[in-house]
Amino acid sequence: MAVPAPPRFSTMTGWPNYPAVTLQFDVTMNPAMLEGLRSGSLDLALMIHTGSAIDLLARPLGTVPFAWMAAADYVLPDRVVTMDDLRRLPIIYQSADSFMNQFMSSVLYPEGGSRRSGTSCNSLAARVSLMIAGLGVSLMPLMVLETTPRPGSLRLVPTDLPHVDVSYDAVCARATLVPALLTLMEMAVEASTFTPSLTGQATGTGPR
Repeated sequence: MAVPAPPRFSTMTGWPNYPAVTLQFDVTMNPAMLEGLRSGSLDLALMIHTGSAIDLLARPLGTVPFAWMAAADYVLPDRVVTMDDLRRLPIIYQSADSFMNQFMSSVLYPEGGSRRSGTSCNSLAARVSLMIAGLGVSLMPLMVLETTPRPGSLRLVPTDLPHVDVSYDAVCARATLVPALLTLMEMAVEASTFTPSLTGQATGTGPR
């Protein structure tokens, strides 16, 4: 599996419920997960929705709200921040081959032709650290505001698009599909605390 495992899912699939089953967890980027599923080195991935593929079977886990964030003392315009404003700021991206990097670019440059400014790193924790250090802004899960080790060190950027809902799926390869994998996928869906999604895609939404 390739996933930062939700605690409830780990509990549901662990001993004593399934004493003869051992799950090995890994955390990696979407492209590596897709490659692992297709090569057979991964059985199941809990990952950002990346579209449909005939060789993969997916079950929606729901959506997670993402919003633009910056350090609490980061200097921003004293008004609603527009996409034009954001494009002028240093952006902290995820690694170049990640889906989130592509998604952030599509939000900033919906017509294509993006010009990157800022920096990139491989983990969410590293992006949080770079933001706290005042090196730029980034599109992050809203839950980061509650889970950061330094409460109050981050703030929401008041944009004209308050947040975007990013969909996640449980995915396996059809070529390696067995009943046990279907059971694991359904358990992942049951364990998910994400907001139920009907669309299976990332969308921008207004205030809630």
